Amino acid sequence: MKRHFNKATPLLVVALTSGNAAELDPQTLGSAKAFLTTYVKTINTGSGELPTLYSDTALIHVTVTTKDRRTQTSELSGQDWKRMLRDKMTGDKTTPEPVELHNVRIQGKGQNLEIAAQRYSINRCYWDMNYHMVITLNGRNDYQINRETLFIDHNNLCQPPETLTIKQAIKINQNPVP
Repeated sequence: MKRHFNKATPLLVVALTSGNAAELDPQTLGSAKAFLTTYVKTINTGSGELPTLYSDTALIHVTVTTKDRRTQTSELSGQDWKRMLRDKMTGDKTTPEPVELHNVRIQGKGQNLEIAAQRYSINRCYWDMNYHMVITLNGRNDYQINRETLFIDHNNLCQPPETLTIKQAIKINQNPVP
C-alpha cells in the first residue's frame, strides 16, 4: 500500500539508543536533530539548498540499482556530488524524492557526529538499511555532511493497492409487482 506524504511535514523518526545519547550533551544532540530535520525537509521539498548541506571535501559512497537491476557503486567528492545535485534540481523534470529516517543513532567523535539510520524512500518504497553519514562543524559553527553512504534503487518497489471487485448479478424483472 502506498504511503501518502505531506510535503509540509517532513518525517524524521529519531530513536536514539541510550548509550549513544549519553555521550552527547543536550546542546549537541539538539543541534544534530535540527540538522537532520533540515536535511530531511530539504530533500523532501526538493529545495535548492540541499548542496549547501555538503562540505566541498565530503566523500560520498553511493550504490545504485538501475532499472535493469544492475548494481553500480561510485565514490564522489563533495564538489562532484554538489554539482550533480544542482544539475538534477535545475533539470526539466525536477521532482522531490521524499525520504523518512527511522531508528536514527547518533554518536559523537570530537567535532564529528556519526549518524546511522534506516532510510525509507517514500516514492519508490525501498529501504536503505545501512544509511550512514558523518556531519562536521564547519568554521561558521554549522554542521555539514562530510561523509555519506547511501543506497538508491531506481525501480519502483511500491505495491499497487489491492483491488476489491464486487461481483454482483443484477436482474431486472420487467413484470409488474402484484
